[in-house]
Amino acid sequence: MKRFTRRGFLLKTAVALVAFVPASKALLASARNVVSSPAEGVPGTASPPPPRPQTFEALPTVRSGTLVREAAELMELEAGQRTTILHLSNSTLIWDGSWVAEPPIQIGDKVHAIGKPRQDGSLDAEKLYVNPVNYIGVVVELRGGPAAPITFEMHDRYDSRRGAAGPHQVRIDPRTTIVLPDGQRRELGNERVPVQAGQSVQVVGRKLSNGTVLAALFYPDA
Repeated sequence: MKRFTRRGFLLKTAVALVAFVPASKALLASARNVVSSPAEGVPGTASPPPPRPQTFEALPTVRSGTLVREAAELMELEAGQRTTILHLSNSTLIWDGSWVAEPPIQIGDKVHAIGKPRQDGSLDAEKLYVNPVNYIGVVVELRGGPAAPITFEMHDRYDSRRGAAGPHQVRIDPRTTIVLPDGQRRELGNERVPVQAGQSVQVVGRKLSNGTVLAALFYPDA
């Protein structure tokens, strides 16, 4: 049996360490190369793709409130404790560009704006709906006629639910669009308005400052 001396043992250990160090360095380098470079057919070995940059995407947004300030090319709406600045342009449409845009917008009007938000919280307004109303009910009194303009009073079937007091005064204008039961639409112009007391009708329009509703759409058979 071969005897191991202390000196021989230390010498062999040192030689083994000298051989192990470069081998371990090579092994680590190989492992790094596998992790950092893509390996075909080996899932999870490729480096993850860089994160996508965060960008601000302007999506259509609705803002509603009471008009409290108006200046050149901007409006300020107030809803509770929140205020919103609206930026207007030549392409901003009031009620989809319908003729009901002609009456001026006034302080205190209820405005619903649709547009694209800016990063500061303001809105580039594309469409404005001012004091919109939608009444469905019975005509109780009629004045004028038989052609437009005609003014009548009506009760809305949802007055009690809304807490509103009727009757409501509605004005039918030659430019009011009549919507027939078969879906046909046309401006009334000078034709006779098919409305009488006791008739059930629907009116979609804009409430003016004097409380009268200017009818944009008139459904004579609601």
